Amino acid sequence: VDSWSVKKKIIQTKMLARQIISSLNSCNKNIIKNYFSVRVNIALNSNNIDGEVELFDVFDENNDKILTQIPRDIVHATGHLHRAVNILLFNSDNKLLLQKRNYDKDVCPGHWDISCAEHLQPSESYKNAVKRGLSEELNIRDENIDIKKIRDWKLSKQEYNNGKIKDYEFTECWRANYDGKIKSNYQFYIK
Repeated sequence: VDSWSVKKKIIQTKMLARQIISSLNSCNKNIIKNYFSVRVNIALNSNNIDGEVELFDVFDENNDKILTQIPRDIVHATGHLHRAVNILLFNSDNKLLLQKRNYDKDVCPGHWDISCAEHLQPSESYKNAVKRGLSEELNIRDENIDIKKIRDWKLSKQEYNNGKIKDYEFTECWRANYDGKIKSNYQFYIK
């Protein structure tokens, strides 16, 4: 990486940090310091020069109220409560689709996983996250796909990479039934 690219990433990160800090007036200084140091680290070690950041809604302990929005990497570094969906995809033979995670994932690379999982985007409903996840991850764009919630949200607190990733999620579980073609790198159906 040439020195101009590094300078550009640092400038973009500082601008982004100022934007986030101004929107996080209720957060304490430690979170803001943590945010800035993580973003500089990411900027220096990433090929993502465009500065695009995925924001999560952060919720209170009852999953009732949105407290603020914080970038994904900070949410996972600090353990803020956020929302996710797990989707179990079955075919008409009642076989469950499993997927093998890509090796570039920061959590459980190369491991077998459920059919589909998504973090919710800001202001997104669980049901819309299910539809988006099926579309983005499996290329299922059927508006009439049979989806049903099979478990209300439950708080799950998982830590990975020696506590560097704190995935504290209010997760709903959904079932989808589908026999069409899907896009997946590695897949396996079990009965």
